Amino acid sequence: MIPIEPFQGAPGEETPQECETWCCGEDWPGYRMLGDKCELITDFHYFELERFRNEPPEDADYYEELKQHYASARKAFEEHRQFFRTHGWLSGAPNNPESADDDDDSRMSIVGKFGGVSRDGNWWCNGNGIPSRFSYYPDATGYGEDAALPRTEDERDFVFVGSAEVYHFLNDTNAYLMLFYDPVERVVLTTFGWTQDSHRNAGPRLVALAHSKPE
Repeated sequence: MIPIEPFQGAPGEETPQECETWCCGEDWPGYRMLGDKCELITDFHYFELERFRNEPPEDADYYEELKQHYASARKAFEEHRQFFRTHGWLSGAPNNPESADDDDDSRMSIVGKFGGVSRDGNWWCNGNGIPSRFSYYPDATGYGEDAALPRTEDERDFVFVGSAEVYHFLNDTNAYLMLFYDPVERVVLTTFGWTQDSHRNAGPRLVALAHSKPE
């Protein structure tokens, strides 16, 4: 569910307007559930690499860096996946022989949070307008923590499924993935929580699991 892009900036940062929908835009890749799989809810030109395949950019060096970024992301995720299949748990450094030692310092959680409250943060108030509707719940936890949920076009709250630290899978970002679901339309929304500093600076390089078009 985590896209390889961006190489720099935010997912979908310069996506063509025709690829934007009410639930798919900058920082918000949206999907539709088809059976037990997810399919991007808009055209694949949402992603920069797909656009460059049809119309290469003037900056050839950047294009090469982007392709290398894709290759390194896929390689890194495969290393994590193979380590998990062999040892049964995630490691932050799967190529380090010492990582195979089964101790608490080496283990990384697969899921950071499952269900519960989607606490208020800079993930929902970045001002890009997609999704355009949110519900806000003051003191949702009873401990002074506010919550927010994206809403559908007909004003229903999405269900907060959970979140996961992206760096537990690839170690190259401070982002965490947040997942929301509408069981009526079977629409899946994802977005990314950033630290305040990284979000203000247009986001760090995000390297993550491919949800990209097969070669």
